[in-house]
Amino acid sequence: MFLWLRSLVSASAIVELHSSHLRVRDISGQKQFEFEPTLSIDDAQRVVAVGRPIPASAVRTYAPFEGRAAMDADPQIAKLILSFAYSKLGSVKWLAPAPRIVLVIKRDVANGVLAVDDSTLIALSTAAGARITVIHRGSLLSDSGAEKLLNAA
Repeated sequence: MFLWLRSLVSASAIVELHSSHLRVRDISGQKQFEFEPTLSIDDAQRVVAVGRPIPASAVRTYAPFEGRAAMDADPQIAKLILSFAYSKLGSVKWLAPAPRIVLVIKRDVANGVLAVDDSTLIALSTAAGARITVIHRGSLLSDSGAEKLLNAA
């Protein structure tokens, strides 16, 4: 019972952040989802889509993870995209705990997020609602490897 109650309070996830996709895997619940890290707004400045497809009502689409310059130009948009991803974690919809996140940045020459320093990514993740954020640059981690990094933080 205690483990179940604790899982309601703390979600742990691996977030693979790439300029072309954002993949989230909930370590405790084994939920996984992926979307393109873009955000579209309409003429009234309302969010009409996160990811694809982009609706016809969109007047502007942002892709803040394309590179360092795009991140610097749209930090609020990057925060909104991560907030959207974190809001999908957890097992109870009315309870949105601050998740523990391992942010994986794959070493890929096409990945614009490689140029963003760790302190900026940690601050962005914290602003998006993460309780703890650990940055891992390299290959994707296993669930146990991610748990070890989070427990060491």
